[in-house]
Amino acid sequence: MMGRSMSLSLGENWVGSSAECDVILPDRDVAARHLRLHVGHIAVSIQNATDAAATLNGEALGAGRRTLVPGDVVGAGSIRFGIQWAAPALAVPPEYEQAAVAAHSSPLLAWAAGVPGALARIDVRKWLLGVLIAWAVLALAAGGYYAVTHRGNAQWAGANQFERIRMVQQALTGYPELAVAPGDGGKLVVSGYLPTSGERDQVQHVIEPFGGVVLGKIYNVDKMVAEARQYFSDTPLSVSYGGHGKLVISGVAPPAGSAALAQRIRNFQHDAAPAAKVVDEVQYRGARGPVNLGSGAPLPEIVGVYQDDSGTRFIQTQNGEHYFEGAQMRDGLQIVSIAPDTVVFERGGQKIVWHIAGPGQP
Repeated sequence: MMGRSMSLSLGENWVGSSAECDVILPDRDVAARHLRLHVGHIAVSIQNATDAAATLNGEALGAGRRTLVPGDVVGAGSIRFGIQWAAPALAVPPEYEQAAVAAHSSPLLAWAAGVPGALARIDVRKWLLGVLIAWAVLALAAGGYYAVTHRGNAQWAGANQFERIRMVQQALTGYPELAVAPGDGGKLVVSGYLPTSGERDQVQHVIEPFGGVVLGKIYNVDKMVAEARQYFSDTPLSVSYGGHGKLVISGVAPPAGSAALAQRIRNFQHDAAPAAKVVDEVQYRGARGPVNLGSGAPLPEIVGVYQDDSGTRFIQTQNGEHYFEGAQMRDGLQIVSIAPDTVVFERGGQKIVWHIAGPGQP
């Protein structure tokens, strides 16, 4: 690397034409504080802080943050500077100083191809020095990013599993609903929830530099919420997202349909697991609790009617117990038959019919 080199500090660093910038580019088309570089422990990002033009690899650089990697080329005004691997600091040989002054013999002038004629009025020595400084700064920062994240790096290879998890978590700070956990074969698995399906590719890009880190179960919140709202679209209930996979069902259930809506929510809770945790916050106007039909203990509240892989139906009570057809419950009730909408019990020769939408006795 020819010219001067300088260290890039952690945090915010500015590139522009102002004397207050960390890196000064002598070009009248460069704004006073043109580019913002943010250096973290894991990655280096760049952001165009003005309305003035800037490019990254030939594409327009907007106000959003973009990650810098070795080999990227950044443009500000008429100046282009590249990013190379960082190398140990070396003393600059005298012949390189002479080469910087003798601009016509410097191979770096290849970067100046196509520069507007306005550069002819700029001191070539100052312009070249600014390019060299900017190049050196970004090379050091990009080298730090490479040293931490790329597989084969001594720090990553020498880190234990806990340290690796912490490093990946730091890289994923922009995705608070993702978790990093140990997986099979010593790999780390990233799983959790993302707001949209398009962000999956962004997460994949973030974890690619780490060796042995893979994506696991990733659930799209927008899809989960849309499916839940479709499921309850013919009811007065609403669906909202409560974070970390929690779907909140709210609203007011009419007295005539409270039991039916409650059962419908329970069925949805069963179907949505394990991707989503469904929370029932509905205000019920009708009774949903157990009823006492005939003599003996009241009927237990049934929270769901299900069917196993063999086709055998069973019920689940509020206390979490499961009973198949023909089973006898603790209070002496025997389950005679189970249908999708009714369960028939028998006690002391008396049959009792529980309707899923509301119990009754024929």
